[in-house]
Amino acid sequence: MNRFTTDREDEAMLEELRAQRAEIEKKRAKEEAKRWTPIEAPLSLSDALQRLTKQELTDIRTNLNVPGASSLNKGQLADKLADEIPERLGGLLDLFDEERYRVVKSVSDRGGVMPAPEDPYQVAYFMRTGMLFPGVLDGKRVVVMPGEVRDVFKALDNAALKQKVRSRSKLARLATGALFYYGVLTAPQLRELLEPHYGSELSDAWLHEFLWQRAEYAGGMQAGAFGFADEAVVDAEKIVAEHEFRSALPFRPFTTEELLEAGVPDYVDRNLSYRTFSNFISSNYDLDKGEADDVLTELTFEIQNGAQPSELMGILQDRFEMADMTIAQSFVDHLTHFYNHTRMWAIKGYYPRELSQQRESETPKSEGEGGTVIDFATKRKVGRNDPCPCGSGKKFKKCCGG
Repeated sequence: MNRFTTDREDEAMLEELRAQRAEIEKKRAKEEAKRWTPIEAPLSLSDALQRLTKQELTDIRTNLNVPGASSLNKGQLADKLADEIPERLGGLLDLFDEERYRVVKSVSDRGGVMPAPEDPYQVAYFMRTGMLFPGVLDGKRVVVMPGEVRDVFKALDNAALKQKVRSRSKLARLATGALFYYGVLTAPQLRELLEPHYGSELSDAWLHEFLWQRAEYAGGMQAGAFGFADEAVVDAEKIVAEHEFRSALPFRPFTTEELLEAGVPDYVDRNLSYRTFSNFISSNYDLDKGEADDVLTELTFEIQNGAQPSELMGILQDRFEMADMTIAQSFVDHLTHFYNHTRMWAIKGYYPRELSQQRESETPKSEGEGGTVIDFATKRKVGRNDPCPCGSGKKFKKCCGG
């Protein structure tokens, strides 16, 4: 917990978190129990909707933006949705990526019924679309596609749809990659940043709906009043404020390949500084490579969410025994280099070192003038042709002194 709170305060906070988690799990279990009731297959859309509660029907109405239905009772709303869902299926599929398409395609190809996805959030998502309905059949949890929905899907399932969902998958990865680097972005910001990489024009409203649906189904990002955020962002409003404070600083440009690479689940930017620090930890302590990587991943999370070097050093001191000043100084050196070579949301995807280099290049200097860098291990001034003190193995002028 926070190093500046007492043990009693830490325990109180932990107890409160445990109580909140228990309450959430209790509510989730109750909702899950209601969801898994006996179901028949084949199933008509009308019968599928009549099984739902008024709130579940309202969730479908809201998700599909069905107008003129807020005052209807449960039976009337079910009848209204039975007419609306098949008509709106084409627009809904326009928002699908390959992952969601494959689920719906599998259910259709299996005659309208298949084992339910393990993720309860994905089950709930498909129920809100009005396409798939959960239940228990022959003692097993399944999802069922009503006959009317299956007929429309089969009519729409062609080469053009397959090409479209492949394109949407690329867009989802690009957006996830952009949020990995920038932290928080609005739909208009994402549109402006992604259109050159996507290769097609996008509207703000459509992109907002596409990403909102994606966030509800697959995670990897958060959606809210702030727009969209990387799943690791703790305080989105704080990142927005940092971006606004640096309004004159453009977002750091990334290539299409870099965004796509960062858009895969659990991506980690294992740059040279990361690998060097990880190797230092695993070489000096009884940790394997994966465990050392976990430490660096934790530090990256803390840096992205605003932790300062002194706080990071506190985390390391709590985790590792530093027997003497030499090992402590080595930690400081590696941490400083790692901090300065971590892409930060607050500074719009730049390494701090990149911005300092920009400032240095924009500041006129007399010949031979420059900042003095001291190697803390040797206490000597580092020359441009000396090995870089970061441990990269490169000359200083080709690395941190470049």
